[in-house]
Amino acid sequence: METSKFEFELPKEIINYLPSDNEEFLKKIKELIVYTLVKEERISFGMAAEILGMNKIDYLADLGALGISYFDQTIEEVIEDKKNLDKLLEDHKSDSSF
Repeated sequence: METSKFEFELPKEIINYLPSDNEEFLKKIKELIVYTLVKEERISFGMAAEILGMNKIDYLADLGALGISYFDQTIEEVIEDKKNLDKLLEDHKSDSSF
């Protein structure tokens, strides 16, 4: 994946609170940007995992730890989907054209 540099300014007062290890700081900033873009649904989970150099399973575990849900359905919607799928499968059993 092609990369670009991005520069921004911060107040001097917060510099003391940032990690002293520049590499760790840059990693954290990158993660925050990527997780924000995912939460805003601007990039996919797969793209986010790729950008962060993670496999998708590890990435999804990180999402849960940050309180970002992988699923965007309510439990009621999941139950309704299951009912519809059950009906579709039942209809399929009686209709061989499916």
